[in-house]
Amino acid sequence: MRNLLIFLIIFGSGDNLLINLSTGKIEGVRKTVNYSPLGSQNAVQFLGIPFAKPPIGKLRFRKPEKPGNWTGIRKADEFGAVCMSDPIATYKTTTQKPGSMSEDCLFLNVFTNDFCLKTKNCSLMLAIHGGRFDHETSSSLNPDILINNFVGQERNIVVVTTNYRLGIFGFGHFGNGNGTSEEASNFALWG
Repeated sequence: MRNLLIFLIIFGSGDNLLINLSTGKIEGVRKTVNYSPLGSQNAVQFLGIPFAKPPIGKLRFRKPEKPGNWTGIRKADEFGAVCMSDPIATYKTTTQKPGSMSEDCLFLNVFTNDFCLKTKNCSLMLAIHGGRFDHETSSSLNPDILINNFVGQERNIVVVTTNYRLGIFGFGHFGNGNGTSEEASNFALWG
């Protein structure tokens, strides 16, 4: 994930919202937020960027692997799927449509501004959603509030939100007590 963020910060520039990552090209979108009494806040957002291969099949309870490459330009204008979780609790806190829940959910989102894209010298904040490790998603962190409080008003912070596996998919323990890394609790730190 660190390399992905470095690419986002290094290769972005001005009106060009096309970013070259090691896995392919993404295109972000501009967003204006009218949430603040200080007036409109402008931002650039890159949504739904995969940071790992889909954790399905043989990868279901394993450490994530680097995402595969894609061809063409990937539109980064929508959040990725919500991780499998308590749907009632999750959809109360997000603007995403029900039905966007999937095991293929390891996506991150980046919110920044033109200054950070040009100067490449801004602070980075990783915002991790709550939800007792069994619900919510990165889109539970309202983008308008993130933009207003961190990206806009010349605060010049790059904000990253991320999904992580929840419930049994992220916090299950299947070890037999031998203490090997493959049997240890996967505590969602793997992704």
